[in-house]
Amino acid sequence: MPDAPIPPVATETIPGTWPGAFGLYKHARQAMRLNIGTYMAVFLLSLVVGAIPNTVNQKSPAYFLLNIASNIVAVWFGAAIIIIVLRSVKGHKISVNDSLQQGIALFGKYFLQSLLMGLIAIGSILCLIVPAFFILPRLALAQYYLFDQNMGIVESIKASWEATRGHVGKVWGIFGVNFGIVLLMLTIIGIPIAFYFLIMYTAADAILYFWLVKHGKDTSVTAQVPSAPVSPIK
Repeated sequence: MPDAPIPPVATETIPGTWPGAFGLYKHARQAMRLNIGTYMAVFLLSLVVGAIPNTVNQKSPAYFLLNIASNIVAVWFGAAIIIIVLRSVKGHKISVNDSLQQGIALFGKYFLQSLLMGLIAIGSILCLIVPAFFILPRLALAQYYLFDQNMGIVESIKASWEATRGHVGKVWGIFGVNFGIVLLMLTIIGIPIAFYFLIMYTAADAILYFWLVKHGKDTSVTAQVPSAPVSPIK
């Protein structure tokens, strides 16, 4: 893999002022179009791998082992998808092979971060539902700090916590749009439409991450477009 960092964020994908969760769609769509072929290839591969355990008897040892293997591969593909999204928001192409190579390089850190965040989520839910509503949105951007700024596992979680201070409504807004899109799947005719919008909205969280890097502490945001931090993702 090349040693040079990815060039700065493409100006077209990051709003100068926050447009709201619905207004964010056009920026996310523009980003996703750049690497839509790569994204779909990795996404479909993950679906195929996830379906493999169902090809054997669910009571057999093979089913248990295949489930473990498919979950491990799912983390790898999940890392690759985050890399694809970051590259797309930054306005640069990436191939399936490159995304998978970079995904495996970051697999260990991403796996441990996901495990820790899962434990935090379970703990917050066990402490009653209300704390979870305050805690989980604050962790929503941790993976982007891990991947884009090469932070440590705990450091990236802390960075997400600090960055989303005062901006939890933006996280919930993105969640609300995704939930609304999913509701379209309740009708057969709405399934392909919802699928399209979900894919094109995938970059919304990453755009929020970049927006907060520049504007998070600025209460009087101008139309200036943020620059990306130096990225370890090649």
